[in-house]
Amino acid sequence: MPRDLKLYIAGVVAAGAVALVATTFVIPINPMIGGGFRALGEYSILAGLVFWTLVTLLASALPVRMPRGTLVGVSIAPLIAATVLGGPTAGAWVALLGTTEIREVRGRIPWYGSLANHAGLLLPTVAAGIVMRLFGVPGASSELVTLAATMLGSAAFFAINATLTQRSCR
Repeated sequence: MPRDLKLYIAGVVAAGAVALVATTFVIPINPMIGGGFRALGEYSILAGLVFWTLVTLLASALPVRMPRGTLVGVSIAPLIAATVLGGPTAGAWVALLGTTEIREVRGRIPWYGSLANHAGLLLPTVAAGIVMRLFGVPGASSELVTLAATMLGSAAFFAINATLTQRSCR
């Protein structure tokens, strides 16, 4: 493996680890993520995280094949949904755990590739959550603000993810 690629992978993984730790300790998970599980009381947030992680796992298992053969993951939708509801920390944990692919489980991807793939989704998810947070999402004053913040956060996600993906393919 070329030295530049090793450094790139190490940098992305380190940045992802720092982002995960920082958000976990600085930004609490918004209880809105457990809204559908209020009957579970203090475990509703955990239930929401598990739910969105499972939805993301399902989406990660069903990539879409484009006309020229490229596989596109559709896990961005549940990642953004988890981030809208629970904030950047919730999105980060869902990205870390929920983007596991069957190829990883079967050992078709080397461990460092799996780490880079997860970090390559975790970083844009955290960035999207921070953009949304600037507008007060989750819990914004209106649906229009939530929509606008979600669109801007999603655009940030897409731009950062595309940049990281493009860089790793060089």
